[in-house]
Amino acid sequence: MSRKTRMIRLLVTMAVWAANPGVSESFNDNAHKLLTSRAINPTLTNASTLDSFLKNVLPFEFSQGINEALLGGQDGTVQGQIRVGAVNEDQGSRPLQHFHDPTKPWGSAGLSIFPFTSFQSSVRWSQNTAQSPGDATPGMMHETLILMH
Repeated sequence: MSRKTRMIRLLVTMAVWAANPGVSESFNDNAHKLLTSRAINPTLTNASTLDSFLKNVLPFEFSQGINEALLGGQDGTVQGQIRVGAVNEDQGSRPLQHFHDPTKPWGSAGLSIFPFTSFQSSVRWSQNTAQSPGDATPGMMHETLILMH
């Protein structure tokens, strides 16, 4: 296939994508909140064990588990903050950092929109203390690893 043919295909693909933005949309904010609430609900089968972990491993800090009140929390509790985080994770440029191709070297394992740009792999980005501007929790993985040691 010639370079000209590839470029025409790319331009047609981009035009179709731009004309149909709904094709690439993610779940809306309410859907994220509902999915997250179901995922951490300890009464559902195959739910997260976060509630029991907080109550049993960190009982002095989180005796109420996911219902523990947090100071200054936008949604007041651990589960509320998790719901807020689920929504915030798909805002701005954050979704572009959600990719990691394990078949490639880490330096090129992120999302690539050839020939325009590429983004850091999610593995590297989660450890980056200088994440995109305005992020609520820059370098969270890096900070978590420091606290663990």
